Amino acid sequence: MMPIGPLMIEHRLIERMIEVMGEELLLIEKEKKVDPEFIGMAVDFIRTYADRCHHGKEEDILFRDLGAKKLTDDHRRTMEDLVEEHRFGRKVTAKTRGGECKVRPRPSRGSIRHHRLHSVSNQILPEAHRERG
Repeated sequence: MMPIGPLMIEHRLIERMIEVMGEELLLIEKEKKVDPEFIGMAVDFIRTYADRCHHGKEEDILFRDLGAKKLTDDHRRTMEDLVEEHRFGRKVTAKTRGGECKVRPRPSRGSIRHHRLHSVSNQILPEAHRERG
């Protein structure tokens, strides 16, 4: 497996969880009933797995190392956009307490998230692999 393989696998898992969260949101809207256990689990997944584990690897290792290399303007801009998206995600997640969501998710966020994961998987990670080779 390439060194970037685990990050790409993590992207697929995060995409799947976001899909499940979207399905749960539709169910909440339909039934007008919130499952606090699901909300708590989803917030924990985002805080622990997506942010600390996955984003930590991207920011503390991948982006740091790539930041020291000569990148195209597009790749550098994508990397900066991703760091900003990570910050946005932390702000939204911080507004959840005890399973109560204080922020209404933006419906378009999922498609943006998918685009960002696609950008990392298809632009930034191959660039990292190319630079190592």
